[in-house]
Amino acid sequence: MKKQPTNFLMFKSILYPIMFLVYVVTTLRDKLYEYQILKRTHSRLPVISVGNIQMGGSGKTPFVISLCNKLLKENIKPVIITRGYKRSTKNQIIFKDINKYSVRDVGDEPYLQKLKLPNVDIIVDHNKSRAIELANSFSSVECIILDDGFQSKYIQKNIEIVLINNWQTEDTFQLFPLGNLREGVSALKKAHHIYMTKGANNFKKLNDYNTKQLEINYKLIDPQNKTEVSFNVVHSKEKKKIYGVCGIANPAQFFETLNNLNINCDKKITVPNHYQYNANSDIFEDQENIIYITTYKDYFKLDLKNSPIFILDMYINIDDSILMKKIKNLI
Repeated sequence: MKKQPTNFLMFKSILYPIMFLVYVVTTLRDKLYEYQILKRTHSRLPVISVGNIQMGGSGKTPFVISLCNKLLKENIKPVIITRGYKRSTKNQIIFKDINKYSVRDVGDEPYLQKLKLPNVDIIVDHNKSRAIELANSFSSVECIILDDGFQSKYIQKNIEIVLINNWQTEDTFQLFPLGNLREGVSALKKAHHIYMTKGANNFKKLNDYNTKQLEINYKLIDPQNKTEVSFNVVHSKEKKKIYGVCGIANPAQFFETLNNLNINCDKKITVPNHYQYNANSDIFEDQENIIYITTYKDYFKLDLKNSPIFILDMYINIDDSILMKKIKNLI
């Protein structure tokens, strides 16, 4: 058996106390709400929370879009509540018209949700309790979709949905800082529906939980013409280079997906999650012979005038009649 380097073991010995502290804090917080020592915000409207226990990259945004589309088909009008991570504004925004706000005003995730859901109002507010109060004043709304709500213990929720990114490996499925979990796996006992996304890894730590694998499909979008195009447009490139660029939680997964779709990148450009692109950045070559493939979140902030750009868009199929029946029964 291969020995771990001494410096690695010392590093882990430092991380264990931090992990224990995270466990104590998150567990204590849960107990304070469970025993009603800390009060929760209650809502007149049913609250459906979509969240995760991992740090980013579980597919919450496309899931929320897919869920809202299913509700609209059932003539159920939702409102989305989200904090608008890394937005430039601080005030509460009622996001009704995509032309009234920029991606920097509201954040890349709410902006994408509004693009895909033009008829769904979005409340962008870091204070979710305040947003809940406002949503309850909307006469035409029948339920609240709470984006990234699993850790919002101060809100009383009717349905807890948790997404698990099972593309990641088993060793990452540990509490921070040894892994990427926001709280311990036992927190999943409070989840009503647990969906696996983006991968095929089977986490042993989830053997005691009822999980369901979601079907994921990818499409290539031409944003200039707002149309879906065949992947052959990129496969049959002639004298053109393909550059992949992304600023998401798991860039390796983005490039692996491209590879699985037979799209081979001549260059891979990665930047931090929710990166604010600089128009004068020298990391991009803006030339007609270079095709860029990116995500919607990145496309909104890119400023390329000469290079063709395509978006790799992810679609989640929520094939769960039990979930939809529960939501209908709450309305």
